Amino acid sequence: MACFLVLFFQHFIQVPVFAGEILVVKYSIGQTQQGRNIAVEQFGIGAEKVVLMATIHGTEMIGTPLMHLLTDELISHPNWLEGRTLYIIQLANPDGFVEGIRGNRENVDINRNFPTENFGRGWFNGDQPLVAPETAVLMDFFTQIRPERVMTIHQPLKGIDYDGPADDLATHLSKISGIRVHRLGSRSGSLGTFVGVEMGCPIITLEIPNQANDRDSQWLWDHYGVLLETFIRYEPSTTQSN
Repeated sequence: MACFLVLFFQHFIQVPVFAGEILVVKYSIGQTQQGRNIAVEQFGIGAEKVVLMATIHGTEMIGTPLMHLLTDELISHPNWLEGRTLYIIQLANPDGFVEGIRGNRENVDINRNFPTENFGRGWFNGDQPLVAPETAVLMDFFTQIRPERVMTIHQPLKGIDYDGPADDLATHLSKISGIRVHRLGSRSGSLGTFVGVEMGCPIITLEIPNQANDRDSQWLWDHYGVLLETFIRYEPSTTQSN
């Protein structure tokens, strides 16, 4: 079994991978309006960069325990990381999670405050893009990393949504999981619009029903684990349609 060494840094650094070892780096990419760290866990240093993120809305928290289960599975399945670097943000909105609110402490929806062409001012969107420090932190992270694909986890719907060039990926995930593709459209100032449409990166939104909150961890992994593995290990050259 591979040996995992966990380190913590405030800023991104490169770390070597030794034979029989996979280094895991945990670091802060910035702080929330109330000064809490937004943490990223980096697994591996392969060329392909993949991001999974949960709880950008503080009241949609089911993705956080699911990401925790995923980190445990990675220890048992280091082959999932071959040729790739995996970035996991278990809790993108710590203030909203603690306060039990959708947005940040100032009631700005972090997922409606990105500087997109379709940005629309509003009570929850903010008077202008990037007034939410959390949104600015996430924007900097994605523009610096420039991943090959991204998945975010939301509630309370059931389905697979996507933005950007992710049609084949969404269809493949739907076939594997039995969860239907349900397009919601590119929302004003959303991460999906920013990353998918404007950066041109495939981004999947996995919507999980609220009743999953009452299930145990084994049920959660049984229902969504294969989908997460498939997303991580996805190879467009072998699954894209003609």
